[in-house]
Amino acid sequence: MNNRIVKKQNEEWKAIENIIPFIEDTLQIENAMGNAIYKTEGPDFIFYNDSRSIGIEVTKCHPSVQDKNEIYAPALISFEDKICRKFAQNEFLQEITKDNKFNIIIDKGANFKISSKIEDVCNELENHLRAWYTKSRCESNLIKRIRVLTSPPRVINVVQFNAMGRRDPILTSYLTKPIQAKDKKLGKEYKKRSACDEYWLCIYLPFEEYRQSNCVCRDNEFDEILEKSKFDRICLTSVMPNDISWLKGDPNV
Repeated sequence: MNNRIVKKQNEEWKAIENIIPFIEDTLQIENAMGNAIYKTEGPDFIFYNDSRSIGIEVTKCHPSVQDKNEIYAPALISFEDKICRKFAQNEFLQEITKDNKFNIIIDKGANFKISSKIEDVCNELENHLRAWYTKSRCESNLIKRIRVLTSPPRVINVVQFNAMGRRDPILTSYLTKPIQAKDKKLGKEYKKRSACDEYWLCIYLPFEEYRQSNCVCRDNEFDEILEKSKFDRICLTSVMPNDISWLKGDPNV
């Protein structure tokens, strides 16, 4: 099995982690998380006991993709990773961390964009680091500020962008497209491949989208879409523990 397939499967398991307790409770099974016997294709998972089965289909929701017609959020994460890897090799950083490694947390400035030059960003980072080291001030446009943590002791320097930020409510307009797309596949493909007693749809919001899965702005039109859906249950979840919203078929009711 190649790395791409393994990565995809790991992401799918992560996407349904928050609903595993509901699956186990419904089917009265244990240790379902990560168990390869339940991994299938079309739908992505089939969980079962001796008398009942539940097909789980996973789909990602990227509002940034729908807004910009491009994979903006994942591309931004990749861009930030390149900056972090490059700056970790910065000569000044290496010079001042021979005895004690740092954890550097970066807050982006107003002019930071995915089109920014990596070299320009790293130059500003060095200016901020030199200012921190000499206890002076530094003002720049691409980088707002950095925090330098010197403890606990580390074996390597860690450079990372600040992942903490505002998490906005999710509009139903972003959810309609993935629901309707998976509904078509459920009717044309999945039910022909596997006859499950129930089918659940798990919509996953990647962390980089900064959206709340438990805060959905619903309306009557969206409720009608949910009612017409062929899925018995539809949930919205994310990487945060217990971050889940049952859009249809709430098992808690």
